[in-house]
Amino acid sequence: MFGYAPDMEVLSPKYPDGQHFILRGYLRTLLTRASFSGDAWIACTNAFLRYPGIPVLGSNFTTLAPASFFLNLYASREPDFGTEREGRWGEVELRSTLSELGEQRLQQLLATDETRSWVIYLSEDLKAILAFHGRLKQGPRFDPAEDERDIAEGDVLREVLPGEVATIYKLDLTDMRSAKVEVRNERGQRFELTFSGYHRIQSPAAGNETVAQIVEVRGQSGRAWFVFKPPKPGGRVLAVQAESVAVRQL
Repeated sequence: MFGYAPDMEVLSPKYPDGQHFILRGYLRTLLTRASFSGDAWIACTNAFLRYPGIPVLGSNFTTLAPASFFLNLYASREPDFGTEREGRWGEVELRSTLSELGEQRLQQLLATDETRSWVIYLSEDLKAILAFHGRLKQGPRFDPAEDERDIAEGDVLREVLPGEVATIYKLDLTDMRSAKVEVRNERGQRFELTFSGYHRIQSPAAGNETVAQIVEVRGQSGRAWFVFKPPKPGGRVLAVQAESVAVRQL
């Protein structure tokens, strides 16, 4: 995996097909240039700048789609979409902006902090942030240190995909309440893991996209994590905090 910015071509190392990252430094520039202001925007900015890189998915995934797609996506899942309710920020402006943009293609990025989930929408060329919104996460609040303890020191309950050395092939975070991870093993077989009750995700460090074991862990906080462990220990791993997972071969 690698840092990505527009007009930059990376020849080596080869990234998993469809998986790029937008670097924190470049994202900071975009956030600074954006026309938004206020406490909600500051909190959103801080959430995105917590990470060294944010996943940017390829053009065949639904994180890159016309503005009308995202408008319909959220309108269908939120019956009261367009009303400002406690714990929500920017949804009235979001609906108006997405309606105006129509069929213009947008790139959706998601990030979380200790209490909130945030979404920003960039132009397809990744040169401008056109809309954002956020909302409070439900349930107890946990800080990053508790996440790290859960992932590193939690009790292993089971192996999710036994005996498969694989590579992380695709992340799909379109739905803020669920997540999908696709892996490909050494024989070319592909498996999709769909997480229900998804709350947060920890992106892997560069070099940790190869997975030797996928395990369900019960952390000290009582939360369930699904941890994608690389062959060699060390560095940040892909970890999904969710209630359950379903696996199917593609």
